[in-house]
Amino acid sequence: MTFPEFDKFRDQLIADFKFVGDSKGKEYAHGEDRFANFNRGAERAKTSRLMVAQIYRDKHMDSIASFITDRKTYSGENIRGRYIDAINYLYIRIRYDYGGR
Repeated sequence: MTFPEFDKFRDQLIADFKFVGDSKGKEYAHGEDRFANFNRGAERAKTSRLMVAQIYRDKHMDSIASFITDRKTYSGENIRGRYIDAINYLYIRIRYDYGGR
């Protein structure tokens, strides 16, 4: 892969990451608080919202690990979507760690 090919791939991935994060974030939050679903999950599970974000990310990492082993997915979502979701959860964790409310 050339540098320009990689840059094009990266730029598209970032655009997809932003689209998925924005659309799913609104769907899951149900309001103005971007992290409401993590707060609700933390309250239900009696844990921290960071742990909830970690668990959600781990679900996608498990799917990625399964794909690496089996070279196939078992649901309708493609593996690229799982990577994008995992990246979004890492981004959320970074935001929490650096001053998210």
